[in-house]
Amino acid sequence: MDAFGQYHDVRALIDSGSMITIMTQSLSERLALPCKPSNIQVQGVGSSKLQPAKGVVACTINSKCSSFALAIEAAVLPSIAANLPTMPEPVEIYNQLSTVKLADPTFGSPAPVQLLIGAQYYANLVNRSEPIITGKPSLIPTMLGTLVMGECPSAMPTAHHSFFISQSEEDVSCQLKKFWEMEEVAVNIPEDPEDLQCERHFVETHYRDPAGIYVVRLPFRNGTPPNLGNNVQYAKSRLTRLESSLSRKPEFKTLYHENLIDYVEQGHMVVAKEPSTYVMTHHGVTKDSSTTKVRVVFNPAEKASPSHSSLNESLLVGPKLQNNINDIMLNRMCPVSWVPPGSK
Repeated sequence: MDAFGQYHDVRALIDSGSMITIMTQSLSERLALPCKPSNIQVQGVGSSKLQPAKGVVACTINSKCSSFALAIEAAVLPSIAANLPTMPEPVEIYNQLSTVKLADPTFGSPAPVQLLIGAQYYANLVNRSEPIITGKPSLIPTMLGTLVMGECPSAMPTAHHSFFISQSEEDVSCQLKKFWEMEEVAVNIPEDPEDLQCERHFVETHYRDPAGIYVVRLPFRNGTPPNLGNNVQYAKSRLTRLESSLSRKPEFKTLYHENLIDYVEQGHMVVAKEPSTYVMTHHGVTKDSSTTKVRVVFNPAEKASPSHSSLNESLLVGPKLQNNINDIMLNRMCPVSWVPPGSK
């Protein structure tokens, strides 16, 4: 379930050997979940290189077979694994399990894993009221439905995947290594071709209108607007829930509408000339310390469906404009302090 109470279908892998639960970064963005900073380092089979997590998110998983729900926390990583299984399972397996209420009816079709549920939640998911049926494959009853596990009577796959995920904190030796690396002479880093493409797009397409305002076209990766799919019904559903929420908060509703009107008056938002199959949803963000108490934020990371890309994914990012954090910190390390004169 996402941050707005909307349900999404997710392919999950339950791994009792994993010390940690992991969610892909793309799923975290699709669910619009707030990501908390974390020092978690993730390591897999064969003592592979430690991989830092992007952060930690909290969400609720719900069963499609019952009313069961479970709140979980997951570390965010760019990806979990390649498509699983590595090759499609034969139709005979589906026919044998046609009467079984499966947690994933498409378990035999290769697809990316978006969520890995670790050992800390494994005991909560096992359904002890039903027996485990061993065979080829075996059936494991859980609160999410029946899991299919083990060997299937099909051709041997060309690739195998094994999971054992451990969690660790960065040790002192790694921190010392990073410290000394900051003292090393900087090396020339090759420019990213996408950064060059983005800068070239800006130079070739930007202009100033008669009012003196700069106009820039969106830098699509392929040079043309992508097919973002059709999310009109979902957007209308979100709008209905938003209006229901605003009706219970008159002051918030007034500030929300004033913010949208300001967007129109400033020319940041105009009425579309024709209907579109893709609509960007929005929500309000409050900040008491700001002069603008409510700010309307649009969500370009939202996808119309798992098979379509989001607007964010379709745009070039461009070169990083901020200075390297290492350079900023080193510039502040000065043994001399200067205090300007002042009154009071």
